[in-house]
Amino acid sequence: MKIFSLIIVFKLFVTLPLQAKELNLVLKDVGFKTSSQVLIGEKEIQKSHAKTLTALLASQANISIAQTSFSPPTIYLRGGDSSHVLILVDGVPYYDPSTIQKTININSIDVRTVEQIEVIKGSQSVTYGGQALSGVIKIRTFGKKNVSAYKIAADAGNFGQVSAGAYANIQLTDNLGFRINTSQSKKDALSPVLNSSKTYPTSLTTINTALTYQSDINAFIKLNSSLDNTDIATTAFPQYYAADTNNYHTTTTQLAVIGSIEARKLALQPAFSVSLLKNNRDYKQDAASGGGTATNLDYDGNLAASRFDLKLYSDMSVTVNGGISYTSEQLVSRDQNVQQSNDSVDYQGTYTKINYYASEDTNYEVGFRLDNDQAKNYYLAYQAGITLYQNYKFEVATGFKNPSLFQLYSSFGDKNLKPETSTTLTFNAYKNFDNNVYGSLTLFHSQFENLVDSRGTPSRYTNIAKSRTIGIEISTSAKEVWPTYDIQANLGYQEPKNLENDKLLLRRPKETASLKISKNLESSNITAEAIFNGQRLDAASATTQEYLYPYVLLNLSGEYNITKNLMLYSRLQNLANNRYEASYGFYDEGLNISAGFEYDF
Repeated sequence: MKIFSLIIVFKLFVTLPLQAKELNLVLKDVGFKTSSQVLIGEKEIQKSHAKTLTALLASQANISIAQTSFSPPTIYLRGGDSSHVLILVDGVPYYDPSTIQKTININSIDVRTVEQIEVIKGSQSVTYGGQALSGVIKIRTFGKKNVSAYKIAADAGNFGQVSAGAYANIQLTDNLGFRINTSQSKKDALSPVLNSSKTYPTSLTTINTALTYQSDINAFIKLNSSLDNTDIATTAFPQYYAADTNNYHTTTTQLAVIGSIEARKLALQPAFSVSLLKNNRDYKQDAASGGGTATNLDYDGNLAASRFDLKLYSDMSVTVNGGISYTSEQLVSRDQNVQQSNDSVDYQGTYTKINYYASEDTNYEVGFRLDNDQAKNYYLAYQAGITLYQNYKFEVATGFKNPSLFQLYSSFGDKNLKPETSTTLTFNAYKNFDNNVYGSLTLFHSQFENLVDSRGTPSRYTNIAKSRTIGIEISTSAKEVWPTYDIQANLGYQEPKNLENDKLLLRRPKETASLKISKNLESSNITAEAIFNGQRLDAASATTQEYLYPYVLLNLSGEYNITKNLMLYSRLQNLANNRYEASYGFYDEGLNISAGFEYDF
């Protein structure tokens, strides 16, 4: 009843019609963040001077991130976790099939190479296939213009952190361009053990090159590579809190080749993309440092993906889009140089999506997707919605995700695991109060079935019955007020429950909030952020769970343009030096300070 009452109250509140703009057009024009679609543009990315992509995402309400210096970030969105959020980089899936949840450390992507981030919340399986049960994060590294530009950047800070990068865009002809970027960062990360002063050396090196062609036909071929060398802590089993180690080293290598071609000015607007990602994760520790047991684990995860899209039909009132996709995943694991597994799976998918503009005030959407794997198992997803007066939208969408190769075939796995499925109901209301002030509200109900979880001693992966998340999100943005301030505020509340035992889902906070205020001057900018995550439940051992305390994260960043080409900047992350628990027993390292410069040629 609370949800339906909120719908009625909000509908009475927003009685004035929205200006004659579609929501997507507003997003592209002004970069406004709605509660269901978050767009972070190039200027905002640059102003943040964030060291990582997760630092950018963490400031968006109801995007909760559990992260330590010793494990990849886990993203929690509308009741789902990282395995239910699909990462797309330049339009192609970007994950490591060898990981437990088919995820990837997006912090291996150099922030300075990113030109736009778009987060679409809610199930997007119809358009993007499996894994997009609770949302999609689209990362774009290519701009719309092909111009020559050159930049170097460097900074330093506490914990011995230093980073430097060089970035070159070279216009070869009016249509042809070449870019090459490289960066390196190092840091002595503080131990996640609360009272420990031990530090762990980390380093990340990235090299990216691309050849682009922009005309009536747009195309690119791109090579991404990264090398992450890190000494890590461990978990003190049977409890799950952090424990210091000696000489426990992990190396993660990523290599991606991405190609795309599209002809948007042709009648059918064909677009084709293909990608090959090779990931290797290596864990090593000598016997003396490991208490008599040596560690030598090696994982290869290979991902091949292709996609072909067409605008099948279009007139004044009806648009029909469709496409096909193919994905191949492979996991190879070795222990002490002895192969333990070599497993793979292929998926094919076909989708159709129809938009019917019944009138200026009414728009209908419906879509279907059919996927199958090599065992001839078929999965159907659908999506249907109606938009009224361009500022109210109702939608129902289903999604699916096949278990990872690790969950199926590892020593902890079960070959009979069922796919995870979801059904999401969403109501979104949007209002443009004036040219620079916007607001939106979203109510959602997400239900997951056959969630994969680890149970028992020794633990095994199994399907649990159901989970359900009911929530509300409110977002507002004001640009150029008083008149040099930009303000963004977000508030979220959700109840993510495991219906099997009526307990909260692990690590999903009930309450989230963020506030960002930027002051823009002619030659400088300063931005202050406050991020709140409420109480979360987490596993303390195989049989016990404990609540983690809420925390507030305060960040401050600023820049000053000395000349047209030279800029100084600084960022203070976690100003209050709050060593909160990112997950049970793993504590954030506290205040991070960095300062540096960028020089454009």
